[in-house]
Amino acid sequence: MSVDIQCICWYLCWYMRYLKSQIPTNGYLRYQQNCMEIPSCRLKIPPGRSKTSLSRTLNLRINPTKEHDLTEDIVRMIKAQKKLSRKKKGSQNRKKSKLKLAKKHLKIKNKRNDFLHKTAKKLSENQTIAVENLQIKNMSKSAKGTIEIPGKNVAQKRGLNRSILQKSWGIFFEILEYKLKRNGGQLIKVDPKYTSQECSDCGHTSSQNRKKSKFICVKCQVTLHADHNAAINISMR
Repeated sequence: MSVDIQCICWYLCWYMRYLKSQIPTNGYLRYQQNCMEIPSCRLKIPPGRSKTSLSRTLNLRINPTKEHDLTEDIVRMIKAQKKLSRKKKGSQNRKKSKLKLAKKHLKIKNKRNDFLHKTAKKLSENQTIAVENLQIKNMSKSAKGTIEIPGKNVAQKRGLNRSILQKSWGIFFEILEYKLKRNGGQLIKVDPKYTSQECSDCGHTSSQNRKKSKFICVKCQVTLHADHNAAINISMR
């Protein structure tokens, strides 16, 4: 059993071990081996699926619903941070403000994780999915530089880094991978190099092919949405 505390909430997680002879006959649980450890309080394993189907392209725009929109929550969190910074250190008001801020952080985290899990569940049904093997740690590095060699566009890069980290791509890929394996699928990570600049029709690679959200090949003049073209390139690698 593991015990976790977040803000003022306690979470208990324990594991129960079932033998093959103890498998329920109603098909509620799906077993691939003679025995399997199942987190009884956090994981519901769906019934078995059919054979894995390989989708050629995955061109989806996943937009959070109003239920998962974090815009207002982030604004409230920033206001709570400003209030906390004005409180006297060691005072009771500061402790109260700190607790309120922790609750807002926890709410954002729970809403984000809920969206990631629900989205991954939809995508993990009978599919093998290919994604770019993004080096998120390198993408979100600071552009501050040093005293001798100062960085450029530091404020813009800071905003970009914040936006990248808020998307939680790494966590999403981890969730998607284990849900795909559970349903008999597979997550394939491919080299992201030039996926947005290479033409999916003729293979010509040029930085001039990409026109913001449009992709217009300078060689064969094929016109696609940039994300759609990148999705085809990913599926072909």
